[in-house]
Amino acid sequence: MEKSKKLRRYSRKDYTQVVDFPVEIVGRDGVIRRYSFEASVRLYQRRIASASGRYPDHEVVVAEISHCKRRIEQLRRSYFHLYGWSGAASPDGSSALSGPFAGEVAAFLRRFFGHDQLAAVQISWLADGEHGATWFVQLAGDVGHVLYLYRFESFGACEGREAFFRDLRMLQNAVGHDMETLVAFHHTGDCGLVLSCQGEHARQVSRPELDHGPVMELDTHPDDPYAHGLRLLAEGESVASLERFEAAVSASPFRRQAIVAVCIVADLLARPDSAETAARIGVNNFPADAALRYHLGLSMVRKGELDAGLEHLGLALELAPGQPAATLLRAIVLAWQGASSAPAELARAAEVATESDGQQLAERIRRGLLARRALLATIPVTAVFAIAAGFLGSLVLASCAVVCASASVVLALTLRRALSNGDPTRLRLSPPESLGSRGPRLDDVVT
Repeated sequence: MEKSKKLRRYSRKDYTQVVDFPVEIVGRDGVIRRYSFEASVRLYQRRIASASGRYPDHEVVVAEISHCKRRIEQLRRSYFHLYGWSGAASPDGSSALSGPFAGEVAAFLRRFFGHDQLAAVQISWLADGEHGATWFVQLAGDVGHVLYLYRFESFGACEGREAFFRDLRMLQNAVGHDMETLVAFHHTGDCGLVLSCQGEHARQVSRPELDHGPVMELDTHPDDPYAHGLRLLAEGESVASLERFEAAVSASPFRRQAIVAVCIVADLLARPDSAETAARIGVNNFPADAALRYHLGLSMVRKGELDAGLEHLGLALELAPGQPAATLLRAIVLAWQGASSAPAELARAAEVATESDGQQLAERIRRGLLARRALLATIPVTAVFAIAAGFLGSLVLASCAVVCASASVVLALTLRRALSNGDPTRLRLSPPESLGSRGPRLDDVVT
């Protein structure tokens, strides 16, 4: 019944209307939020990438993906209708941007040249390539630029995406007055845009609206809560940085870097509830992500819910066998619970550990467990020697009893010191990836 209702709701959607920006979109929680053109396109592309993880029924997944694609087409068509300009027409009167990415190109140039300058921008078609198209772009009285559009055939690895990043790096590394050099770039789930000009002019270009850094996600702005959180963390303001990271996740639940940041910083601040909330959002949106599954397991362990933590750590290891952090934490929890398999699990953790601290911790706890087994074996032997010495009055047996008792004390102290460092609710562990690392992104998701 629920499936039929959902499919009927898809069939009643109207994709012909021209929408204004920022556009209002109703979320799955029923809350209406306002999105810019770029943010709205990314939202629907994330929904495409996560559709198979959110819906178990294949027919619903297909309908969801089709709906999101048509919404993206509507958004791009609306943007070009609202902000397209006469300079986008070729000399023969035909549109130089007649394809489905016209709105994406217009938004890119509008951000680069400025909203009030777009009317003076002339764009002329140069060529169609195997993976896209090329135009000559020039603002009246300014230097000329070359604009490349790359079409991506899928959300995963494809020839168009490989060509985009290959050419992007080539232009970034170009040096010389007459060399074609990168000026700006932008990419989404299904296309990439690159703007270049001659090297002597590229250095003179200053466009604050676009990033000019290395290849990275371009949705980071000066007022971006994630970027603000990183700055606060660098300044030692951990509590304030956690608040900004949580705000970033709230604004964009599919922003994996922000989710990982909340998990790591919340764990450092001993706030397992915050880490668990972010991790649950992460595993819901990225069900095949082993690192996020590890963080969920870690947060449950911190709360003392060891069985639940073991379950999630096991799932993390199914997704990424041999993951050092999950292997080590799982072995430590098993040791804390007294599982008979703990020494073997700790030996395995020491083998796969990539850091000396992890190796030493696993070995120390493993030795403590072995010492405990030796202690348990020594106690009855000591008791036998002591009883025999009492009956027989033997100095030799009494000496053996003293030696065994001393050994038991030494083993007990060794055991206490080793296992006290293995409390899984308190120990410090290196996460599977550092804060701010790339990790899987939308570009890596294959639907």
